[in-house]
Amino acid sequence: EQSGLRVQWQDYSALPAEARQQRIQALADSEAHQPFDLETGPLLRACLVRSSDLEHYFV
Repeated sequence: EQSGLRVQWQDYSALPAEARQQRIQALADSEAHQPFDLETGPLLRACLVRSSDLEHYFV
């Protein structure tokens, strides 16, 4: 059975360190304020953010 979960992908590795952190925080804030459609779902969202070759964030 398919869950319907789609994982978005963002690559911020080309940004300067301070800008990367600001963009990651803005993305997390934005996602936290997005409502879920309780009737149609899915009830989970995910975004994988590449910050550098060795650092990723799961938002």
